[in-house]
Order: sequence, then C-alpha cells, then structure tokens
Amino acid sequence: MTTATRKQPGPNASPRRISQAFATDPVLALHLAETFQPDIDLIVSEGTVTFGVKGAGKSNFCALLFEQIARYPIPTLLFDTKGEYRSLIHAGLAVLATANACPSGHDILSKSMRVVVDLRSWDSDEAAALAMCQLLRELFAYASAQDDPECRIPCPLLLDEAQYWLPQSAVSYLGKETAKELRDCWHSISIWIATWSLFVLRTQLLQRRRRSVALGQAVPLWYCQMDRSSVSPSANVVPSIPALLQP
Repeated sequence: MTTATRKQPGPNASPRRISQAFATDPVLALHLAETFQPDIDLIVSEGTVTFGVKGAGKSNFCALLFEQIARYPIPTLLFDTKGEYRSLIHAGLAVLATANACPSGHDILSKSMRVVVDLRSWDSDEAAALAMCQLLRELFAYASAQDDPECRIPCPLLLDEAQYWLPQSAVSYLGKETAKELRDCWHSISIWIATWSLFVLRTQLLQRRRRSVALGQAVPLWYCQMDRSSVSPSANVVPSIPALLQP
C-alpha cells in the first residue's frame, strides 16, 4: 500500500493567499461567524451576494451585518421588504424611514445616518420602487458632488429579497420602465444583496457583485470571489475605515 505525501511548493511558487474571510486587523473585523470575520473595508468597497434556501437565515445574517457595521462611524442603508428589521430600530441602531417620513440621500450621507427603509409603507410596490430609485439617485448625486475623494463617505447599502425587486424577467407588480430604472440604479453601485437563488436575479446585477456568501442554517458555508472578467472597477473612491477612525 502506498501513502500519499503532500507536494512541497517549489522555490518559485507563489505565496499562499490569506483568506479574505478573516480580517488581518481585529479592530476592522466584522464578527459574523466563527468562520467568517471579514474586513469592514472589503464589505464596504465591494458588492456582495448572500444566497441560501428559504429559512437558511439570510435576513438574520443581514441584521447581524447591519449591527456589526454600526460599530463604525459610517452611514448605512437597509431596504426592508417584509418588515423583518424592526429590531434594529428598537435597539437604537437605526432610524425608520417610511413613505411619510424618509430622509434624503443628502441627509443620510452628510449626517452619517443608519436607516431602515420600510418598503411596505408605500401604497404599492411600484411606488416603493420609485422611492428607492429617488433615494439612490440622491445618494449618488451627493457623493459625486464631493470633489475631494477624502471627503467621500462610504455607505453600505443592503437589499434583502433582491429577487423580488431585481427579477430576471418581467413581473406584474412593477412597470417595465420602473423595473428598468430600478435595475439601472442598483447596477451603478456596489451593494450587499440577499436572495434565495442566484438564478432569479438579473445577470447584469451579478456581474457587479464581486463576492458571494452561501448560507446554511444562518452559518456561512463558504465565501468566494466572483468572476471579475466583466466587472469594471468602481470610479468612486472613498476613504478607508481606518482613516475615518482617526481622531
């Protein structure tokens, strides 16, 4: 019987790449699971997809992500489709935005607000989608108006139930033009989106997401970098989190 031996790397072999599932600086680590503690800068700067079967814990995972990001002095925006994130408001981690009281993109960025947007408060999904478009345009306009890159503020955007708002095919609850406008708005920025299946999302949206997290019973099963062959680097440069933590 022969025993297999591990092949030793040659002198010219590339150094082993450190897993980006763990931050090198504990101060900047998001404690999402024992096996998943990524750098806050990585999450803020690159779009990510979280996916798992129904009941796997995507919403709980997004809530935990929001809580962890709240440790840092940056604005954060979460779009709530089913009213599952009221606990963040009750815990004092976010303010509630509704159809009757919604801060502008300017206020969210300039005041470093953490906001949960209750999409159920609008009269229809069409109206909620248009409100999302307006808010995203306001965020982008304010960020683009900052000439000095050091003055730009990172703002993580989280969209749960992404398959509902960014479907692969036409749906009855969104007009054709509204659906296109919503896709265009989300396509232009890096966000964290959660869905029960990658196949129901628009392909163009997946091309903008650079990393993916698979969930199993609310625990990340794996974390990988997505194919960047068709991904263009973001033109918006924002300061890193360590720079924002400087006194």
